[in-house]
Amino acid sequence: MNDSLRIPRLQAPVSLDWNDIRRALAPGLCQSLGQPWLEQREPRFSPGTVRLGLHGSDLLLVAELTDREPANRATEWNERTWMLGDVLELFLQSESPQREDYYEFHVTPENQRLQLHFPDGEATRRVSRGLVPLSTFHVGTPLFESRVRIAPGREGWEVFVRIGLEPLFGGLPERLRFLVSRYDYQAGAAKPVLSCNESSRLPRPDFHYRAGWSVALL
Repeated sequence: MNDSLRIPRLQAPVSLDWNDIRRALAPGLCQSLGQPWLEQREPRFSPGTVRLGLHGSDLLLVAELTDREPANRATEWNERTWMLGDVLELFLQSESPQREDYYEFHVTPENQRLQLHFPDGEATRRVSRGLVPLSTFHVGTPLFESRVRIAPGREGWEVFVRIGLEPLFGGLPERLRFLVSRYDYQAGAAKPVLSCNESSRLPRPDFHYRAGWSVALL
């Protein structure tokens, strides 16, 4: 656990203009994306930066992602976005008070979203073994707001997310366990490049390995 991380309290953006969003999140906790499970990053790795802040009980996030051609084929709510193209993911779990359940949120360059709520660490293993469908853990009611911008020339994309933490956890946690991760699909490549925030301690690219997530004070 790394209690040196703190997600600071910030003023909310005065509008949803991207300049206002960046300005509001500038003092936030800055997290570079990397590949902490590798000694050296893959040659195809593209950088990204995420900033996190707290406004009231809302978690705010803005991400700036380098990408040669941002795209995802998802066209409906709660599709398997990570299999269909580029996606930014956010995992959240209350560390104090400690809870077993956790959330997984996805946003694509087209602003399609996926919301999952897992009761414990066994849930994804049950899905992978075919014991239950993934849809068992879908959340149909919107839990967060998102805004997306694809850069001119399609050389990158930005994401803004606002999530109310109290509805998720029944109150504002003192400490939040989190992971910000990314699937970066590239033309001609058989597999996407995976990355996550570099303060995490993932020994392998298993984004559901919660012991490797970062922990921050709120």
